Amino acid sequence: MAERGFHDRLLLLVNELGGQNAFARRVGMSQSSVNRMLSGGGATLTTLLSISKATGKTVEWLATGSGAELERSEPEMVHIPLLNIEAAAGVGAENGDEHVIDRIPVPLAFAKSWGRPLSKVEALHVKGDSMEPTIQNGAYVFIDRSEQNPIEGRIYAFLTADGLKLKRLQSGMDGSTLLVSDNHAVYQPERFSLGDLAALKVIGRVFWTGKLL
Repeated sequence: MAERGFHDRLLLLVNELGGQNAFARRVGMSQSSVNRMLSGGGATLTTLLSISKATGKTVEWLATGSGAELERSEPEMVHIPLLNIEAAAGVGAENGDEHVIDRIPVPLAFAKSWGRPLSKVEALHVKGDSMEPTIQNGAYVFIDRSEQNPIEGRIYAFLTADGLKLKRLQSGMDGSTLLVSDNHAVYQPERFSLGDLAALKVIGRVFWTGKLL
């Protein structure tokens, strides 16, 4: 079972519960949302928790295919801080003072499987479509604040003069630094010269948005 993808595990549960309508009612989702996931779309952590609660399957098994398939007891939870700053995956979002406004419960065993210092993991709400299809507008992402030395090609939360943005880092041939969007058709790379880099602060690496990145 571990080698199955999320789509296959989801399809198995849908069939076990008697089809998409029955599954949607059991989990408390719209049928269109179920269709989207069955068509290859990812699932947010909130969705995974809802499916887990409704079916008795562990979040770890749903997301990765590993670990126990069935919940045998209430799992120990860790609560990931959700900050009030909005991560703009498009143009810069206006951000107020940073503080925790909520906490997202995650099974401790699943969180440990990330292999990250949990005291450095925080959640952000995404506003914008520039990182679609990788990160959907309105999604929640987890960032690792211990990773502030960006590696080219990975996604990070950057604090810029225009606000907080989620982008991939790329080096320009002229020595500049580029912040690159996944939605290439709409958003052009943002270029920062060597002198502008002081205005670019790395908050942390984005490593989860319904799936590991």
